[in-house]
Amino acid sequence: AAAASETQATEASAQLDAARDRLAQARVDRGRLAEQHAAAARRQRDAQTRIDHADAQHRATAEQLDAEKNKRDGLAAEHDAAAQRSAELTGDVAAADEAVNKATEHQQAVHDTTALAQQAALDAETAADHARAQAHQREMARTALTTKRDACLSHATDQLGLDLAAALAAVRRGDLTPLGLFHQPAELTEDAEQADATNDEQPQANGEQRDPLGESTESADFDPDAFLAVDRPETRAAIDELKQRIARLGNVNLDAIDEQQRLEDQHTGLESQLEDITQAKRELTALIDQLEASCKDRFLETFDTVRAAFAGQDGMFRRLFGGGRADVVLQPVDEQGTLDPLESGIEIMAKPPGKEPRALSQLSGGEKTMTAIALLLAIFETRPSPYAILDEVDAALDEANVERFTGIVQSFLDRSHFIVITHHKRTMQVCDKLYGITMQERGVSKRVPVAFDQVGQDGAIDADAVAAPDDEPTVDASTQRQRDEKQAEEEFFEPDASTPAQDTGDAPMSHRLAGAWDDAA
Repeated sequence: AAAASETQATEASAQLDAARDRLAQARVDRGRLAEQHAAAARRQRDAQTRIDHADAQHRATAEQLDAEKNKRDGLAAEHDAAAQRSAELTGDVAAADEAVNKATEHQQAVHDTTALAQQAALDAETAADHARAQAHQREMARTALTTKRDACLSHATDQLGLDLAAALAAVRRGDLTPLGLFHQPAELTEDAEQADATNDEQPQANGEQRDPLGESTESADFDPDAFLAVDRPETRAAIDELKQRIARLGNVNLDAIDEQQRLEDQHTGLESQLEDITQAKRELTALIDQLEASCKDRFLETFDTVRAAFAGQDGMFRRLFGGGRADVVLQPVDEQGTLDPLESGIEIMAKPPGKEPRALSQLSGGEKTMTAIALLLAIFETRPSPYAILDEVDAALDEANVERFTGIVQSFLDRSHFIVITHHKRTMQVCDKLYGITMQERGVSKRVPVAFDQVGQDGAIDADAVAAPDDEPTVDASTQRQRDEKQAEEEFFEPDASTPAQDTGDAPMSHRLAGAWDDAA
């Protein structure tokens, strides 16, 4: 019984362990089911959210579709109205074309009429000029006759003592014959009066009449009407008017002919000068056009070269910044985008690594300085010069940028000499020679050659270096200029192998050096 009980206990214990294992597995399964239920709940919620979102999108799409349908209907109505309006405009255009044709025909007719009127006016003006010329000639002839008549009257009064006006009045009255005007001496006045009285008493026979001198004349020899057919008041008024017009003309310029010849010569000279000026203007205009074309070509060539040296793949900007992008472009001179190399401005675009600025003003002070140095050195690389002076260009640069700057400067030392004015120690370290400027006395500057071991950590110069005399002897300006010219000739003027060596002397060398300086400038 004990053995059976023990066996039962063992079986019960095994069953209990199995039940416990099943319970543990059931718990694990329940936990897994709980996790699956939670995941299913989450998926259900996500599905519901997507369904809600899809419903919202469906509603929005339906509303948008309705709006598009309404818009389509509106566009269809507008299209119909536009088609109707187009038909109306087509009719208006046809009417306008017809009106334009009529207006063109009318304009041509008006033009023809105007041309005829202008020709008629020209002919009338020519006839008027001819009539004025004839009137002027008649006026001159009349003036000459009036002058002669006045001279005759004045001559008769002054030389003969004869008042022609009174005598002509007597002739008109028949009291005196025309020939009697010139045959009536003063001493025969009485005899003439007596003869007149006798003639009055004795009728003349055979139609004869006697003059005051007793000479008979035939009445047929003199026609009083033909001689006296002059309206004296009208003639006197015309004479007075002509005299007034002559008086208004002023004094006669006796030098008018000489002055006319002088003015003609002057006019001829001025015409020649005008022709010379016109020819010079044409030549200058052609020269200016040629120079503008040449300047544009040379500017664009230099601009492209500088642009490649500044913004190229191996340009100064990327070498100084270690990457980035830059460009130099011409600005249009008008709203149509026209580019004129001689008038357009130049815009610099710089984008250092890691930045996308819209303008140069958004760059820092050091970045602006580096951009300016890159452009300056790009120009210098395009047209190098023997010497270059850089004054405090590294003031706004940090240590890393100074390292790049000095490295770029050193790459130019095979072509140019650099004089750098700086307070930056790293820039000083790459210099071949170092000179300090100190002011021991107020207003008196002194140049001090300094070695690096004579400069303290705080930048102070050793007192022995300041007190030491200048190693370089003092030379005058002319000697120093000769040394510089000689050194420049040795460094920048290599002899041409194809040209035999000649003794050029100082003057040709100076000319060559001056040309080199001009090219560098």
